[in-house]
Amino acid sequence: MDMVKAFKKLHDRVSAMQLEAKILREVPMRRRPRRCFYNPSHVYISDKSEKKFCSHECYSSFCYGSDAIIARLLEKSELDGNNCLIFSGSRDKDGYGLIGVRGKNIRVPKLAWELKYEVKVPFGLNVCHTCDKPPCFNPDHLFLGTYLDNMRDCSRKGRIKSLHGSDNPMSVLTEQAVITIRNLWETGEYTKTELGNMFHVSVTAASRAIRHDTWRHVL
Repeated sequence: MDMVKAFKKLHDRVSAMQLEAKILREVPMRRRPRRCFYNPSHVYISDKSEKKFCSHECYSSFCYGSDAIIARLLEKSELDGNNCLIFSGSRDKDGYGLIGVRGKNIRVPKLAWELKYEVKVPFGLNVCHTCDKPPCFNPDHLFLGTYLDNMRDCSRKGRIKSLHGSDNPMSVLTEQAVITIRNLWETGEYTKTELGNMFHVSVTAASRAIRHDTWRHVL
């Protein structure tokens, strides 16, 4: 008796499944219920067969949500020996990684800091590196500071090298030329205009060199 009941129960279940399959076959493909690609618990019906998301909110969360962005960052990262997460994707002229978010290119270190602390970088502050590696976006290597703080940090670590005198490729004069200009000026026989023309520089450049406003390292 129990076997008969079990068989009948199984028969009813199979019949129900066959009926459900028949109903689905009769429903147009594009009108069938679908599960959201981002959140499978969301079931929706769409007229577009290529649509994968139930709403714009789910689409935005999939593309621009914190989890999605972190996954994109880690996909293009390499860990070096100093525990730096080096971004291997696109970079700007200064070496900082760039990633597109909502149609805008954002520096990766800035984005990594904001993802960690879940706040925007305050206006007037920059994201600086303790490791001095622009491609790195390890949040533990990032800190906030002003532009002046960043420049002082670079100078203290020897990353900024000032090019003095003739070492500067933009310089027209040389140390010896500056000494000659000053010596000729002290004779009182030449004007600043004449000295500027003689050494192919402006009157202002010659005057500043004479007054030690420039070329201060030349005594």
